[in-house]
Amino acid sequence: MVELLSPVGDFECLKAAVQNGADSVYFGGSLFNARMSASNFDKSSLKESIRYAKLRNVKINFTLNTLIKDSEFEDAISIVNDVYSLGADSIIVQDIGLAKYIINNFPEIDVHASTQMTIHNLQGVLALEKLGFKRVVLARELSLSEIQYICANSNIEIESFVHGAICISYSGQCLFSSTIGGRSGNRGRCAQPCRLPYKLLDDKSNILDDGFLLSPRDLCSLEYIPDLVNAGIKCFKIEGRLKNPEYVAVVTGIYRKYIDLALSKKDYIIDENDIKRLMQVFNRGGFSNGNLADSANLNYVYKEKPNNMGLYIGNVSSYNNQKGLITFKTSESLTIGDNISLEKEEHKYTISELMSKKENISSASPNDIITIGRMKGNINLGNKIYKLSSKSLTKSLKEFYDKENIKIPLSATITIRKGIPVTLEVTSLDNDNYFSISVKKSLDISPIDSISSPISKERVIEQLSKTTNTQFEFKYISVNLDDNCYIPKISSINALRRDCLSELENIAIKRFERNHNTNLKCNFKTPSKNKSKFSGISLLLNELNPNFDYSNLHRVDRIYIPLKYFHKKDMQNILEQLSNKFNLYIYMPTIIKDNYRNIIYNNLDKYIDEFNIKGIVVSNVSNIYSLINYRDKIDIIGNYTLNIFNSHSISELSKYGLKMVTLSPELDKESLIDLNKNSNIDTELIVYGRLPIMNMGYCPIGKSNKCYPTCKTKCNSCDKFYIKDRLGYNFRLVPDNMQSVSTIYNSKITSITYDDIHSNCVRISILDENIDEINNIIDTIRENKCFTGKDFTYGNLNKIV
Repeated sequence: MVELLSPVGDFECLKAAVQNGADSVYFGGSLFNARMSASNFDKSSLKESIRYAKLRNVKINFTLNTLIKDSEFEDAISIVNDVYSLGADSIIVQDIGLAKYIINNFPEIDVHASTQMTIHNLQGVLALEKLGFKRVVLARELSLSEIQYICANSNIEIESFVHGAICISYSGQCLFSSTIGGRSGNRGRCAQPCRLPYKLLDDKSNILDDGFLLSPRDLCSLEYIPDLVNAGIKCFKIEGRLKNPEYVAVVTGIYRKYIDLALSKKDYIIDENDIKRLMQVFNRGGFSNGNLADSANLNYVYKEKPNNMGLYIGNVSSYNNQKGLITFKTSESLTIGDNISLEKEEHKYTISELMSKKENISSASPNDIITIGRMKGNINLGNKIYKLSSKSLTKSLKEFYDKENIKIPLSATITIRKGIPVTLEVTSLDNDNYFSISVKKSLDISPIDSISSPISKERVIEQLSKTTNTQFEFKYISVNLDDNCYIPKISSINALRRDCLSELENIAIKRFERNHNTNLKCNFKTPSKNKSKFSGISLLLNELNPNFDYSNLHRVDRIYIPLKYFHKKDMQNILEQLSNKFNLYIYMPTIIKDNYRNIIYNNLDKYIDEFNIKGIVVSNVSNIYSLINYRDKIDIIGNYTLNIFNSHSISELSKYGLKMVTLSPELDKESLIDLNKNSNIDTELIVYGRLPIMNMGYCPIGKSNKCYPTCKTKCNSCDKFYIKDRLGYNFRLVPDNMQSVSTIYNSKITSITYDDIHSNCVRISILDENIDEINNIIDTIRENKCFTGKDFTYGNLNKIV
């Protein structure tokens, strides 16, 4: 069965999702979920919400999908216990330590891997399958063919986003909001800096592009639904926990329609009116197919505007600035109370005055020439006009989801015999919560002989069928009725029906609600092992310069070299030079697509032998799974991109042979100190460098999510590129055409001291510095000093994200 999963930010959205055909919903509580700015559900409303959905056979996927600190772990487990007891079906998790704790201690509830875990290839899926996850939510950067490959070669449930907003960065690999504003996307507080305007510059300050360069169009995958069904996707996910009930209702209803159509094997034809309805409730410059196509998507980003565009309805043909009157020919219906916007204006207008031929009207039809009053602002002839919301649509949608449209089928047998109590037996006919439940109830009164008005079977059936305001519907009603019977109070049949339905609900609740897990061992500290003492400095050379003499580097204990340089013939001499003098480590990319995977693993042994490699820095869960056979030969180090936030995660990763982990640069000083105390393996701390704040499956230079033949390939030049923000800060942009992955680095250099944090090793990250500058940095770090000034930052050391 294919599952449709809808977003829920509050109880109105929950009703909208359930009543429009969602098979499951996802929402979070007041803590530890990736949409902390949504209304969400506190402890008192969780029970009502979970019961509402479950009693209508809709599954609950509870979001606990942020990174958890050691100091928060007990609170997170307490939340798990609450939703576990209330009957949630699954918990969506980003933090690997939290996930494994739930898997080990709450076996009756499924654990789903959030898209925040950046699972983007088969190896990552297989790794989580082995760890005990029930489902993986894939990264949104995957194509249909990549999804098909993963589904065909794994046994775990696969979930994929099909509609809604797309993050420009791989989810879980964006530190932009955290770095510039202290609001972490990994902690559910993203400020969405990607939706702000930027300029694309080269190193000569030439402006190559301008606008909202990091703001993708929303995904609409209606045309791909049959292919995704055939690929083996278990669950289709709609984005939108920050959206309103109108959005949830429309998008859920439309995707319900087309999933059912795809499953029916009938002709799959998309109604253009459905696209318009989707556009009406939310779009950013129209939709795109995201990353689903194998070909390059040149419409991935809409740089003109970052928020809802609404539905195009016409162009300004006349504007009276003095009277605030706009005249245009509308391509869609309009009504008093609708909201509109104009292309040059940021705010929206509510239509309060609508005229045709100088006559006031309440509504207009497509192709009418109309005038709208009370309009002021930056308005010019020819400006495009968009309808943002429809008053009548909102009203009709609310009327619909306030009713009970999803019905549980029932059969009933009622026995009405003279002199004995009336009995009603009700049996559920569904395949979920109510399956095979039978309830039998009797009245306190007994039928007697009728003098003039005997009750008929039709009247009995009519009384029993009054289930409009419930989630139930009688499909079959059998009436065993004596002749000439009279029931003193016909309304008592209504009461009997209500009693039976109430008991059905009570039994169903007992089925899905669980007892608290009283066997929990609340030992939230991982026992420390005898870790090694301070083991020196690691040097990450993000870019190798063929003009540098790296033999002049000094006082370095290990050097990390990005994997891509081992593939380049013109870098072999530099690698040999480094290998002869230093302990060399291969630095794995965060993203390894299937087309790149074979190149890596077919050559890895060769690189290890040829350059006397001492270890590998793994940057994704998939790396750990793929390199498990190397753990006895060389050191395996877990990179910060694994999002190490607590000792439980470290302990779990250490089971796979990791000798050291690089702690997350998002952590504050106190959390870093605590984590070092609780870690059972060595830790590394980043003390210097420009932090990569985004890993994108998109190239702003080529304006595409994939490389393509007609691209001008400016990325192959010797130029350097920058994204410049509104405040004048330049963020270095490094493209990589091997996988069409672009990295954005922070505008400022992180520089901190480390003595009192007590990590076993510190890392220096180098991007543009020359050899003399690198040696000076190393000497400064050796003395436990840091750099200060306008170009430097303490990062999150003194912030709490």
